[in-house]
Amino acid sequence: MQLRYRIAVLLSIIGCLTLGASFALAAKTLGPQIRSIEGKQLNHVNLGSGPGTAAACVLGQQGTPTSLLDWLLPPNDRYFTLLEVNNCSAWGSNGLEHKTAKVILDFVAGCTQPVEISIVASDGNPNCEVPNLNNVLCPAILYNLSVPASGLYEFSMPLPNGCCINQNAFLQINFTATGPGCAGVAARPFLVLNESCDPCKSYNEYGFGYVEWCSFGLPDGNPMMYVDADCC
Repeated sequence: MQLRYRIAVLLSIIGCLTLGASFALAAKTLGPQIRSIEGKQLNHVNLGSGPGTAAACVLGQQGTPTSLLDWLLPPNDRYFTLLEVNNCSAWGSNGLEHKTAKVILDFVAGCTQPVEISIVASDGNPNCEVPNLNNVLCPAILYNLSVPASGLYEFSMPLPNGCCINQNAFLQINFTATGPGCAGVAARPFLVLNESCDPCKSYNEYGFGYVEWCSFGLPDGNPMMYVDADCC
């Protein structure tokens, strides 16, 4: 009898977890709000003390900001962007130092959004690389993305010194919690997408496993998240 009871409890827990993941996915994919970026001016916010000279290259998803997407759903809404070292002509035997992580967001109102950033390894799959969270290449660091008013913002967040990498990796940006003033549909920031979706370059994880970004079938492109890098 005790064994049957424990099995029943375990199945109930598994069912609740599965249902919770389904609700989480539904909350993200059910009629996301999309806005035009037309007429918005990009503001730059530097957090901490970044490198004093221009970076040798930029890795990740840059491009032209094209549209705004209501997709953020903290807590622990995680985004991964592939950083391909071969795309940097400065890459040599000593590797690349990843110096500054950047993200572009559109704020509906003045508020503070907490994030945690880190660099994790790629699994190395030549067909479609995915993040490997068991291999953290540069440890996590916390930032508060604070803005005084609504608008389009690019945040520059210095990575820990010595973040030297000689392989493809992923920038991880985790929206760890809902910050002061950023709660609810009417106030949470919007992701900013570039002009076209590049498969296997961006992922979202929200309690239901990694989802390849382009598979969502959203308009326009990848979330604009990238890293300034230089020679080690």
